[in-house]
Amino acid sequence: CGMIAPASAEADSPGVDDRAPAAGLGTTTVSPPLALPLPLAPRWRPEWVRFDLPHAILSGTSGAAALGLRLFVAAPRPGWKDEVLFDRAFAQALRADDAQTRATLSEASDVLQLGFLMYPFLIDAALVASVIHDDPDLGFQLGLISMESLLVSSLTISATKSFVGRVRPDGEPCPGTTDDYGCRSETTRSSFVSGHTTLAFASAGTICATHVHLDLYGGGWGDVAACAGAVGLATTTGLLRVAAGK
Repeated sequence: CGMIAPASAEADSPGVDDRAPAAGLGTTTVSPPLALPLPLAPRWRPEWVRFDLPHAILSGTSGAAALGLRLFVAAPRPGWKDEVLFDRAFAQALRADDAQTRATLSEASDVLQLGFLMYPFLIDAALVASVIHDDPDLGFQLGLISMESLLVSSLTISATKSFVGRVRPDGEPCPGTTDDYGCRSETTRSSFVSGHTTLAFASAGTICATHVHLDLYGGGWGDVAACAGAVGLATTTGLLRVAAGK
């Protein structure tokens, strides 16, 4: 009679895969490399106030008032040159001896001022924010903030120059007088406040505020250096104006 062969041990053990590797050979599982998170690109945060109508009114009013003061309000006559605290001794200690050196230092301060006026717009707003980080909206907001800062600072400059009437350190009294500067140019009779220094520090403040809250240069030392460099160059601008007798 026919006989049925007994089932194998593997068949009697359900769930066992005969394709599995033999015991003792071991297997190695290779995990995919962990992807490090990329730093977040700087973006304008929702909780920050955007440049809106009140800011536009403040900027426009400040700019118009500054221009009006410079055009229609002359510096007071006869002007004055009295010492305030220790400023005369400080100015004399820094003032360059010869006229040619003073003229060169004055030109250097002009270059620094121009750089401060352009840097927040061309570098931080236009190049870094708009192009490198591909965020034109962020660049637009940064440009408007810089504009507002400079326009409000310009109003401060125009107001003090129009109403204080302090003579520049290199200004000479009118012939036959010792303290009358009325015959001198309006520029000579309007040294306070220093326009170069005020605009330089206004721009430096904007640069620092930008790099404290936005990692435009990747965070860390890059943004710290941007702020520290701006403050250092603003200080240099002021010292150059003193050394140039302005």
